[in-house]
Amino acid sequence: MIEFTFTPTFNDYWRLNRYVVGKAMRRLKWFCILSVCAYVLMPWSLRHVSHQARVYTETPIFESYIRGLPILFLPGFVVFLFSATFLSAKVRWKKAPELSCAQAYAIGDEGVSIKADSGDGSVSWRYIVYAELRDGWFFLRTGQNLFYYFPKSIVPDAKALAHLITSKVAKTEGLTHA
Repeated sequence: MIEFTFTPTFNDYWRLNRYVVGKAMRRLKWFCILSVCAYVLMPWSLRHVSHQARVYTETPIFESYIRGLPILFLPGFVVFLFSATFLSAKVRWKKAPELSCAQAYAIGDEGVSIKADSGDGSVSWRYIVYAELRDGWFFLRTGQNLFYYFPKSIVPDAKALAHLITSKVAKTEGLTHA
């Protein structure tokens, strides 16, 4: 049985929200980078194409950038989504004091148990469908997208916990490097 207590701060809660949104949008990241690169290079590529076609009307660079603004819709949407996520996380953090109370974890062969001022709960390993160790944080996800998260630094024996998780959870990432 591995036991420890974790008292999350807003930065910890924001890390969880960034993790969840980032996982959901991991493929969009590349489309955003491609869109921004295309936008930056667009005036030069259009100028090159117009010279190849022997069309000698030069469009000012500023006008080319104005015409290309729609290509920035996706990156703008992603920035908006992260901003909205931050604001909603800030509101939830202020309105839900149970998010910031100390949580006593007990992790063993049966599953994960948590005791806190706001209530007690436990989940069996069969309901945890995904586990990851990322940037020094453990993330455990159930099939209903309920997350258990805590920093590796507070776990008394992180290697033993990583070994326990890999033996109990079918899909894991990053736990072999604990």
